[in-house]
Amino acid sequence: GYFSGVYSVAEVEAALKGTTANDNVAIIGTGQSMMDALAVLDHIGYQGKIHAYSRHGAEPWAFDAELYRQERPRYTPLYLDPAQVQKAQDQSFDGLRERLGHEFRRAKKQGYGIAHVLTAIDFKGLATTGPDGTAPEGLKNLHELWEKIYGNPTAPVRHALLEQYKESQQLNLVRHEVHAENIAVAQGGFALDGFQDEKPLKVSAVFNAASFGRKAIASPLLQKAAEDGLLAIDGAAVRPGLQNHPAVFAAGPAVSPDKWGVETFRDNNAKVSRQSVDQALGLNLKKQQSATKERKHDFKS
Repeated sequence: GYFSGVYSVAEVEAALKGTTANDNVAIIGTGQSMMDALAVLDHIGYQGKIHAYSRHGAEPWAFDAELYRQERPRYTPLYLDPAQVQKAQDQSFDGLRERLGHEFRRAKKQGYGIAHVLTAIDFKGLATTGPDGTAPEGLKNLHELWEKIYGNPTAPVRHALLEQYKESQQLNLVRHEVHAENIAVAQGGFALDGFQDEKPLKVSAVFNAASFGRKAIASPLLQKAAEDGLLAIDGAAVRPGLQNHPAVFAAGPAVSPDKWGVETFRDNNAKVSRQSVDQALGLNLKKQQSATKERKHDFKS
C-alpha cells in the first residue's frame, strides 16, 4: 500500500480495487509529485477521500506562460511591504502567511500572477522590520514557504484537475507534517495517528510525494545498489523526521505536464551530466594543448 513515484497505474488500481467513497488514501506532500498521484487516482476512477499533507500548506499554482510574457510594471507589494510589516502587531509566521494570501488575492485582481508577487517580495527589507531592527519572528518560515511555492508551478490543465478535486471536496489539503511515527500498519492498509486529539485515520494506501534533502537516497536505483552491496550508504536511506520505509523513495522535483517528476529529474540530471563531461573533456583538451606547448618550449630551449 506504499507507493512512490513513478506511480504504477496497474499496482495502484490493484491495491485500491473494491474501495468505495467511504475509504481514504493519504498523500505525503503537496507538490508536483502529489499531482502525479492525483492523476493516477483520477485515471483509475478512485471514489474515496484523498488527504494530502504538507508542513507549510504550499499548493501547486497554475503557471500560464502568456501571463508572464506580457509587459507590465513590476508588482508592488502592499501587505508585505516592509513599512507595513513593521507596523503590524502580528509578525508571527501565521500573520505573515495571512499577509501573503492577501497579497496573492490583490495581485490577481490587478491582473498579476503568483510569480509576480513572489519575485517582488523584499526579504532584505523585511529582515529589519522586527523589534529593534531585527528579523520578524516568522520571517524564516515565510521564506521557507516562499521557496515551496516558488518551486510548485504546474501547467493550467493539471491545475484544473486539482481545483476540480478541491471543489468536490474529494481532496482534503491538510497543513500538517507527517513523521514516520504517525503511520502504523493496520488492517486493510494503514492508520495515520498523532494529529492532536483526532482519531486515527484509516487509509487504504499511502503515496510518498515528499521531497528529500540531498543527503537522502532519493533514487530507487541507488537504493537497489545499496541493498545489493554495490554502494555503501552512511546512515539511514531517508533522513530522520520524514517517512522512512523500504518501499518509499523521493518522488522527484517539479514535473512538466508531459512527464512524471522522476522523468524530469532524470532528464535534468542527464543534461547536467553531458555538460559536465563536455566541460571535463574541454578542460582536459586545453590541459593537453598546454602541456604540448610546454614540451615544445622545453625542446627549443
